[in-house]
Amino acid sequence: MIESRFKWADAFVLEFSAAKEFYENLFGWSFFPQHAEHGVMYSLACLDGNANPPESTVVAGLAECADAQRKMNYWNSYVTVASVDDAVGRVQDANGSVYMEPMDVMTAGRMAVCADDQGVVFHLWEAIDHSGSQISNRPNSICWYELAVSDLSKAVQFYGTVFSWSVSYREMSSGKYALFKSNGNLVCGAHDQLSQTNGVECWLPYFQTEDLNNSLNVCKTHKGTVICEVLEEAEIGRYAIAADCENNMFGLVEFRNAAK
Repeated sequence: MIESRFKWADAFVLEFSAAKEFYENLFGWSFFPQHAEHGVMYSLACLDGNANPPESTVVAGLAECADAQRKMNYWNSYVTVASVDDAVGRVQDANGSVYMEPMDVMTAGRMAVCADDQGVVFHLWEAIDHSGSQISNRPNSICWYELAVSDLSKAVQFYGTVFSWSVSYREMSSGKYALFKSNGNLVCGAHDQLSQTNGVECWLPYFQTEDLNNSLNVCKTHKGTVICEVLEEAEIGRYAIAADCENNMFGLVEFRNAAK
């Protein structure tokens, strides 16, 4: 049974060389071009460029896009589902929107771009050859996905309906936090503290770092910005939200015990 959970993230940029340099310096990633389709040149970001094959260490995607209208101001997050077409139907039944109808991405998989009933964009992914991030929950890889949304209760109802996620709540220093689970397994979180994202409602991937202060300094040195300064949760660690040299937002977290 395919569990509905976030397994992939990517960012679209207008100047690939500058973005590549930014993430090389921030995370030490190596980049490997994969394909050019629909005006987009897509590359895989890998933790170990010397691995054989390097795709065995893939973390995320970076795409050069000539059309500025296709860029978001945050990283894109993808939920793996058993059937994109069936999931699109559930999105529509729950009063969500479909921005890009289901389409095949060569032999990698099938995808669609949707939005929930509050307009927050997310991607659906039905894996064939590409199953998502091969490395996660370690430094310089994705360790968490989080929704910032204005109406938390409404979001809980929508994602529970579409993906059958259950929810529990935790009181954080910043306010009420929702934890989504699939078949009892923790998959992502959500909150309504939009000040953390400059008022933007979005899904964000969080990347694990061993030194949050240094990571934020690297961001600023390479023309990135800090969107939300360092916050701390006693049981978790320290986190912040940054943006790359083209203003694509993402999260950074330094876990207190180096594990989530």
